[in-house]
Amino acid sequence: DLFSSAAPIGSVPPAEREWYKFRFMPIWMVHGNQDIVNRIGPVRALYDSFSADKFFNARLWEFDGIDHVVPPRILASDELIEWLVAQTK
Repeated sequence: DLFSSAAPIGSVPPAEREWYKFRFMPIWMVHGNQDIVNRIGPVRALYDSFSADKFFNARLWEFDGIDHVVPPRILASDELIEWLVAQTK
């Protein structure tokens, strides 16, 4: 209830029993496909599940060749910040 949106970067997806907490919340997941700390597979699976459900609003920004770091494009752009600020409850 505190946040109007979320943008996890290189994170571990929540357990399926926790997914209901993200209903109706815009989520923009950011992940490098070469991340060996937190693999991309579970994030893709979460995105696929959320995308198939009309109560979830999810995006996945997958960066090719990026490991467990904030992708340089994120740091060099206001795109993600502008998206976060534009979200409302």
